[in-house]
Amino acid sequence: MIRPDATPARAPSTGSPAQRSDRYFRPEACKRRRDVLATLACVIFCSGVLGAIPVLRPVLGLTALAAVVGAVYVVMMIRLGARATERTAKLRYLPEPVEDEPTIVIRRAAR
Repeated sequence: MIRPDATPARAPSTGSPAQRSDRYFRPEACKRRRDVLATLACVIFCSGVLGAIPVLRPVLGLTALAAVVGAVYVVMMIRLGARATERTAKLRYLPEPVEDEPTIVIRRAAR
């Protein structure tokens, strides 16, 4: 039996990403994603600058490849973030069950 006035064991966190319990919002995961995105942006920028030199034109292929990989990575991160946010929004905690209380038997005598 569940008491209607029972409060959840722990309330769902709606604070900043660091306070959420979802793996997607952990600070280490956010830092890794930021580092990967920064590395991809650096590769795109540096290979683009090198591709501007006429002798190093073949490097533009690397720029195009890095741009495609970066675009796929950004789309994947957007989808994963949306799924994690949806999962957090749909999460509901059940109230704690009520301990079985001793039942008092009331007997009525017919008169």
